[in-house]
Amino acid sequence: MLDRLEDQNPEVDKELRSIEEKPDAAIIDRHRSRLTEIWTKAHKEWRLDDDFYFRRYNVWDDPITRRQRADWLRPARPTSIIDHAVDHQLAAEPAVHREPIHENETSQKRASMVEKATKAILDEAALMEPILSGKATGKYLVHLGYSILEFALDSPTMTSRRREPEEEDYEDEFEFKAAMRIFESRKRSMMPFRVRVPHPARVLMDPWSKRPQIAIRHFRRTAQELEDLTRFWRSMGRTVDLYQVKNNKPFDMIMVDEWWTEQWHAMKVTGKMTDGGRLTDGSGAMMLFNIRNPWQFVPYAHGFAGFGIEQTNETKVDPSDLAVGLLRSVRADIKAQAQSVNARHHSVIDSSYRPVVVDGMSALELQRQLDESQVIEADGATISQMEIPRFDRRMFEEERWLSDDIEDGTFSRVLAGKKEPGLSTVGQQVILSSAAGKKFVSVARQQEHLYSTIASYILQTIDAFEMELRVRGKPIKPSDLEQDYNIQVSFNSIDPVIQMQNKEIGMREVAQGLKSRPTYWSSDALLEDQAGEETRLLRDWIISQPIIHQELALIESKNMGVEELLRRAIEREKQRRDGQSQLVDPQGRPIASGQDDLNQGLTGETLNPNRTGAELAG
Repeated sequence: MLDRLEDQNPEVDKELRSIEEKPDAAIIDRHRSRLTEIWTKAHKEWRLDDDFYFRRYNVWDDPITRRQRADWLRPARPTSIIDHAVDHQLAAEPAVHREPIHENETSQKRASMVEKATKAILDEAALMEPILSGKATGKYLVHLGYSILEFALDSPTMTSRRREPEEEDYEDEFEFKAAMRIFESRKRSMMPFRVRVPHPARVLMDPWSKRPQIAIRHFRRTAQELEDLTRFWRSMGRTVDLYQVKNNKPFDMIMVDEWWTEQWHAMKVTGKMTDGGRLTDGSGAMMLFNIRNPWQFVPYAHGFAGFGIEQTNETKVDPSDLAVGLLRSVRADIKAQAQSVNARHHSVIDSSYRPVVVDGMSALELQRQLDESQVIEADGATISQMEIPRFDRRMFEEERWLSDDIEDGTFSRVLAGKKEPGLSTVGQQVILSSAAGKKFVSVARQQEHLYSTIASYILQTIDAFEMELRVRGKPIKPSDLEQDYNIQVSFNSIDPVIQMQNKEIGMREVAQGLKSRPTYWSSDALLEDQAGEETRLLRDWIISQPIIHQELALIESKNMGVEELLRRAIEREKQRRDGQSQLVDPQGRPIASGQDDLNQGLTGETLNPNRTGAELAG
């Protein structure tokens, strides 16, 4: 492919090959400048979306009008639209599924172990972040129409896992053994993976590639983070410039550019952030490191929500029409509604505190009398309050229309748990909720793809670095993966009523032989650990057998010290049954003599016939 491109355009081939080359400061600056140009318009739209979500927008566009009319009242509608959509339509709890590599019991058990361990890793990683990762991903997808998920290794954790205690550093053998026990425990249980959700404006990637070849992150890091990171790579034997905290200020903010390709990982300091949030002149710019990428993948996954679409006459790479959030189409309606609310609010205030109109008396005299007493001597003067214009019916009609238009452009209030007027049954409400919720199907799919990609990176790193981990009691090791890193992460947000109906239908299909139990568990019951459930059901069946009950009772009686007593009781019951008389048929063959032994069904579900005259049969 590169040869054909070189024949057509040598500059294109040069640009493509530069991604695989070892980057220097000039290459990083050039690519960041180009990607920034591509994303500039989208970032501008996101800043406008932020103004509406955080309610910083101007109610009145004209500066003169803003000085004449107060605009401090901004309804919470834009904020509630985003929050309700994320809270009610997007789940934050991941479910993990992995198909067995081979069709045998060992492979199925390994797949189940990987599922449980990956679920524990994702749950633990989410709690390591200031905001739950699943929640943050969904909010960026709904608010900005675009989200990024990042895979990372925590440098202090990795350093602690590699730093084995040395006996000469401790005063006695007891302290050294204690340190070794703690080290071994941490080596197995410390979870080094991080799943982060950076702001979409901080990471620049090719908008048209779901698996981008290059990513540049322009962001702030503390001086302590840079020191930990450079010390970690140096401990791994890489050639890096050690960054050290200066003047005992570990929380100084340093602006850096981080370069990622499948071949290279580089980081460049671009300057120091001042207390006012401004970047210095860049005099402290330096390349911290430029090393081979040990993971061999770009540790980011990104995707669009699906609310936008590329314009027909688009002639350049511009993701602004794809990165469309839920508020983009209703900004004008939100502003018009805020203007209406402000106007009505001030009208209410004015009508409640109407000015006083006096005819036949000076205003100063009226004010003097009111200050002295509540009784006024009018002396023929007319005192009244100014008439305020009545609210026009069209004012309320307009606001109702605006509210309906905002709902049409975002999502139905049914999804926020509000009952639609005129609905009288639960079924009608469920049907409307299911239909309205289809707007967020693509958002949920993108969220699942982002997490599936990052979960695959986690498994690949465990195998490549030969990690043996135990997270929340769930073990995982490279041999469990069998060099296969495929895994699916889903976020299921299902109405309880619908789920109950699906389970009832599924149980009937299983009883009729139309569906297998594993299919029922996965599609209807949404059970994650199917292999474990099969084992638990088998264990329940074994324990339910009378002979197993008897053996378990003997074991427990031994613990209680009454084993001999129980054995004598069992022996007496056996002798009683053996000593009972038996009836014979006309041919001399014995038949059951006990009433309880006659006409018993093959199974517990078989209906037993009437026993009347059974003893006289023959």
